[in-house]
Amino acid sequence: MIEFTILGSGSAGNAAIVRSSAGALLIDAGLSAAQITARMAAAGMSPDELAGILLTHEHGDHTRGLDVLTRKFSLPILANAMTREVLRENVKSPALWKTIPCGGSFQFAGFEIETFRVPHDAVDPMGFVFRTTTASLGVLSDLGHATSLVRAKVQALDGLFI
Repeated sequence: MIEFTILGSGSAGNAAIVRSSAGALLIDAGLSAAQITARMAAAGMSPDELAGILLTHEHGDHTRGLDVLTRKFSLPILANAMTREVLRENVKSPALWKTIPCGGSFQFAGFEIETFRVPHDAVDPMGFVFRTTTASLGVLSDLGHATSLVRAKVQALDGLFI
């Protein structure tokens, strides 16, 4: 089972929640912490349910609420090394950074998460494929164009958010 809830998508801010039976992740924190919390409440969720924040890239419309959210809820930030380096100075909270591979996979919050590069004007932007034993979902944010790598990664998934 995979549930996907969009809290905001666009130049005003991007944030979504992906949830399995074992956990939930916030994908990007581009809205204010107050907006993310309010929109989660409207969807029947609480930030206390989150295992962490997974970042696609460093742009402000994807990271605006990151510092306040991590300070208020002690959430780890999952980002690749280059994105982490760019954002490290902006996150004043004692957030626990978890460096994840770009072009690899790892387990977190009940998901097998595969990462891959996507074309965008950021330092090292990533797309994701989330897998559980019963479902799969691709998440692509600010995709410049669909490269052959992107097309290969999102084939035969149960769902795709672009």
